[in-house]
Amino acid sequence: MSSNSDIKSWLLLISGVLICLASIVGGLYVGLWLCFIGGIVDVVNGVKGTPVEAMTIAIGFGKIVMASFAGWFTLMVGVVFGKALIDQA
Repeated sequence: MSSNSDIKSWLLLISGVLICLASIVGGLYVGLWLCFIGGIVDVVNGVKGTPVEAMTIAIGFGKIVMASFAGWFTLMVGVVFGKALIDQA
């Protein structure tokens, strides 16, 4: 039988790895899908409108510009927490 500290170490390690993997997926989702592709969709919808909506176009361009930062920030927050759990294992 394993001792409780071995089980705790494995759980911390598995939790840390899962949090790191989830942050990679989350960073891709936020940076690529929500900000980059969502920004392009906002710009296209703002231009297609009968009265051109400048605010929608500006928000779309802002999303496109901030896509990289948002993705990396989401990734780094998760990796920091995941690495902290892995280091405790």
